[in-house]
Amino acid sequence: MKLSRLTPVMFIVWLVFYMFGNNMLPVTDPVESNYALTAKEMVLSGDWLSPQIYGTYWYDKPIMIYWLIALCFKLFGIADWVVRLPSAIFGALSVATMYQSMRTISGKWALGLIGASVLGTSLMFWTVAHGIITDMVLLYTTLMVMIYSYKGMVEQKPYAMIVAYVFAALGVLTKGPVALVLPGMILLVFAGINRSWFMVKAIFDWRGILAFCAVCFPWYAYMYSVHGQDFINGFLGLHNVTRATQSEHPEDNVWWYYLAIFLGASMPWTGAVIYGMTMALLPIAVFFLIFQFVSLKLRKLPFLRIMVGILYTYLGLVLFLTGVNVGFSPLGYALGAALAEGWKVYLLAPLAMLMGWFIINAEPAVHTLNKQVAELSAGAISERSMGLSLSVAVSAAGGLAMLRVITGISIMYFLVPGYLIAIALSFFVPRTFTAIAFDSGGVASGPLTATFMLPFATGACEALGGNVMTDAFGLVALVAMMPLITVQVMGAIYVVKSRHAAEEPALPDFGDNEIIELWEAC
Repeated sequence: MKLSRLTPVMFIVWLVFYMFGNNMLPVTDPVESNYALTAKEMVLSGDWLSPQIYGTYWYDKPIMIYWLIALCFKLFGIADWVVRLPSAIFGALSVATMYQSMRTISGKWALGLIGASVLGTSLMFWTVAHGIITDMVLLYTTLMVMIYSYKGMVEQKPYAMIVAYVFAALGVLTKGPVALVLPGMILLVFAGINRSWFMVKAIFDWRGILAFCAVCFPWYAYMYSVHGQDFINGFLGLHNVTRATQSEHPEDNVWWYYLAIFLGASMPWTGAVIYGMTMALLPIAVFFLIFQFVSLKLRKLPFLRIMVGILYTYLGLVLFLTGVNVGFSPLGYALGAALAEGWKVYLLAPLAMLMGWFIINAEPAVHTLNKQVAELSAGAISERSMGLSLSVAVSAAGGLAMLRVITGISIMYFLVPGYLIAIALSFFVPRTFTAIAFDSGGVASGPLTATFMLPFATGACEALGGNVMTDAFGLVALVAMMPLITVQVMGAIYVVKSRHAAEEPALPDFGDNEIIELWEAC
């Protein structure tokens, strides 16, 4: 990748931008002060390998962030603005790298400049670039992993994956295993979408894996040899496994949390984000208008009805999301929490089944699917039959979900047998029913299920003192799975009835004037 002449200029400009005002920001936040004090003790004690604070070893984060801050202390002295310097440097590096990569891939310097500027001026990015945390360093290493992985997997550059693994190792020294696992999962999904075995083999480049081990394993090996099981329990156990499987801030466990964070983090470009959401519906309207004037040529009344329908759809989405945020989801959460007290806990499963039975009938997409199935099958699969099978499915899913909330049973004990049953049924029922069943699973797990039933399970789980991440979440997966079984069971019943109808003996063909004895008609 040939370095653009503008890239170093971008780095310097953004570094000055992020450093401005740092001398007026005291270190008061508890998290920031922990990092600053640990780096300070590293400089004063001369121990550059084992992080410690107040003379006590601690294993909250790997060594990289402390090295960076301590190095700045050694170069510029111990001061509040100095401790913020690593985030400013890596923030500027990230913006400059974004410009360089977008310019290289697109061949348009203006596009790279706009993209990098939007990233650099976003509120969340600006805030983190002034912070004393690991996130900006992690972002830069992850960005480099993705860029060089693209070069290795798509452009087939011979040594690109080695560089990607080196940056992954630096990320693991900054934040922990997440710096390897998260990019790795994304790259595997990318290879799967492209159905490329070459990309999969490129991901597991043995030279890259060797380089990864050479960069990050020595420090981890040293920490284990010196601190033993305390390091394993503290760093890998508490600060990685536990934080990955349990919520650190349960009060923020609301489904719209990251949506709100995203909109706030995108400021001052939030208007552009909302504009982008609006543009999601615009192509539908544009395509319709094109075909209307080219080929459809609908009359005035049908045309106006469709345009009004598109407008209603947009307004409906706005009103629906507003209603969900204001009352619908909080109602589900409060109801679940109220029923999880005392003897009422035994009502959770029956009420969830009852609500599941009726809530599926309120899903707009379900009515559309049932109607389409009935029309395309010429009435062979009626709307009533589809509605009944989906009601049974969602009702059963609600009951199983509440059983998990109460008992803490792993979701795998339901998903694995359930999908095995669904796959087995697909060999015995007509393919039409199998296709409808899989579409029904996606339709059943619609907006009402996610915005009411899931908060209901979350509220009950928290009231019972369970783990929301492992016990409450998974409800939508059960709702998506059960129609695969119930709709195919309906198909099996259809096959059995068809065979019985084919086996019934035909009546004799009597003439119009022929005398029929009763015994002949029996």
